This record gives sequence, C-alpha cells and structure tokens, in this order.
Amino acid sequence: MIFNIFQTADGGMQYITGDPFRINDNSITQIPSSAFMYMSNLTAITCSSCTSIGASAFCRCSSLSQISFPACTSVASYAFAYCSSLLQVDFSLCTFIDNYVFSSCSSLSQISFPACTSIGNYAFHGCSSLTQANFPVCTYIGISAFRHCASLSQISFPLCTSIGTCAFEYCASLTQASFPSCMSIGSWAFDTCSSLSQISFPACISIGSEAFDKCTALTQISFSVCTSIGYSAFINCSALSQANFPSCTFVGPYAFYFCSSLSQISFPVCTSVNYNTFVGCTALTQASFPACTLIDI
Repeated sequence: MIFNIFQTADGGMQYITGDPFRINDNSITQIPSSAFMYMSNLTAITCSSCTSIGASAFCRCSSLSQISFPACTSVASYAFAYCSSLLQVDFSLCTFIDNYVFSSCSSLSQISFPACTSIGNYAFHGCSSLTQANFPVCTYIGISAFRHCASLSQISFPLCTSIGTCAFEYCASLTQASFPSCMSIGSWAFDTCSSLSQISFPACISIGSEAFDKCTALTQISFSVCTSIGYSAFINCSALSQANFPSCTFVGPYAFYFCSSLSQISFPVCTSVNYNTFVGCTALTQASFPACTLIDI
C-alpha cells in the first residue's frame, strides 16, 4: 500500500487516513518535527527531494525498516530514535548528525555518511547491531555517540580531532582504534572495550580520565606527542605490558592502577608522578623517569 503525504501551507503534514505501511512521495522537501512520531505501522519511506528532517519526525516508528533520503542535508535530534526495526541508513549529503538521531535503533547494522563532519551526542547510542562505522571526513565525535554499540568491531575516522566523553564506552566487540588526527580523547571514551587490543593515536596530546578503563585486551601503547594522562586513564588494563610516552609531562593519579602485566614504562620528560599511579603493577621491572623530581605517594 502506498501512503501519500502532502505538505500544507503552514509547513505541517497531511496524509490519507487508514493503515500506513509505506510512504513514497518525491514532492516533499521538508518533514516537520514529530510528523510521524509513534506511527507503528509505517515500514518504509522514500522522499527523494527532502532536504531536511525535523526533530522526532519518525521517533518510535517501531516497524520502520527502510528509508531513503538521497537529498537530505540536515537531520534533527531524535529523528529516528527508537526505530527498532531500521536496518540500514544512507545519507550521502548529510554533514551533521544531531543528538540522539539514531539512538536505540537496535537493528541498525549498516550506516553511510560520507559527507558528515560532526556527530552529535548519543547519535548512535544503543545501536547494538551496528558492526562498522566509517566516517571519512568527520572531525568530531560527540558524548556517548556510539556508547553501548555491542557489535561494533571496525571504525574509521581518519580526520577526527576530538573524541567526546564515553564515545565508545561498552563497545565490547571493538578490536582496533586508529585515529591518526585525534588530539584529544575524552573521559571514559573507550571504557570497558574489553576486546580492544590495538590503538594508534600519533597526534593525541591529551587523554581524559578513565579513557581506557578495563580495556583488558590492550597489550602495548605508545603516544608519541601526548603531554597529559588523566586520572585513572588506563586503570585495570590487566594485559598491558608496555607504555611509552616520550613527550608526557603530567601523569594523573591512578593512571596505571592495577595494570598487573605492566613490565616496562618510559617517561623521559615527565617531571612528577602522582599518587597511586602504579599501585598493583606487580610485574613492573623497568621504569624510566630521568626528568622526574617529585613522586607523590
């Protein structure tokens, strides 16, 4: 059944009464806020001319599985939140993903945003079926953007300069994280990423508190230009054996707390070590701090 929609003079929506199963209308250029919210029978929508989708426009459309918006450049907050049947999305022209846009879309497995430069807070939070995230031009990842994406195993953000708080927290399937342009890692960014074994942050200057807490598969780390390590940054990384920070001047309290496999560390320019930094590092045999003048116990 084709379910036609029409835009009214005041910007609202009118549609034929009855059971809406599919929407196919190429004359619509904008979809206002909450236009189809809670429409549980809606299964598919195609709007080839639509450039803007309002806040909560399709929020909680629990049967919506297919969408097509090839001309859309703007998607407002909560637009597709809780669309639990949505399988894949392709927004080739969209440059910004607002807060909570695809939050709790538990069936969403494939996404494509080749032009997106910024991802809002909680944008893909709870997308438990999502396996890959490739954003070739994205420079910023918001707070909890991919938090609780339990199936996410591959990510690519070559231009990202900043990772927000809790951005990838509880991504238990994530094995590698390479961010060649990232300068700042937020607190809890990779907290409890229990499969994360390899990381690369050659441009990173600052690591937030508990950024890699309980990354129990992480074995070696090297941050060549990092100057600051936050509170408990690598706490409970039980497999971590080596840590190399040639430019680091500040190491926060509990930074390597109970990294029980840590055997070698090198901080050639660090001038002070905070309290409880290496408590529980029972395997530590080599520690190099040639410039250190203060150790706080």
